Amino acid sequence: MEHKDYIKTRNIFERRIAKLMNNQHYIEVIFLMAVILERQLQAIIKRYEELICNKLANDKGRKIKFSIDSLTKKDIQKITLGQMINYISMLCENKSLMKELNYFNRLRVEIIHRLFTVKSIPRLENKIKRYLQKRKFWKLLYKTSTLEILLIKRSASAISKRLSTSKRELARIRKRKRLKGRR
Repeated sequence: MEHKDYIKTRNIFERRIAKLMNNQHYIEVIFLMAVILERQLQAIIKRYEELICNKLANDKGRKIKFSIDSLTKKDIQKITLGQMINYISMLCENKSLMKELNYFNRLRVEIIHRLFTVKSIPRLENKIKRYLQKRKFWKLLYKTSTLEILLIKRSASAISKRLSTSKRELARIRKRKRLKGRR
């Protein structure tokens, strides 16, 4: 899904979430929020793997070729939200973010496992309502967005370094050709 499609879809989800919250359908809200978070984490993982592949592929000492398709497009769709959070924990040093991601995932899992226990539904809805009233999810989404922005900046930095290296190499090649032409 392209970025503009993601934004459209996310806006649709946000409107649905607002309607569901107005009607106090908190369980449904958490499931939609989980979809949004999952998409955000997929984007972060993809961005990170692209960064790593580019760094390895452009390392002058290595002759390794990577296919980003084999790393992300196929596999990332198959892993669970919990597995994505574990993966993110390896590249994110922000303990607060990891704590919030894990809390959200535990809440989601608790809802899934207790959903068909009729007695627990009111308690689950109260727990979700408290979580939503603090706007924790939107803060969590903001923090994950800043992590993605950090990775984008790193990618851009790596690309600019590669471009400046390429320009220097091109200048050396041109200089060698000029020197050969003079002989």
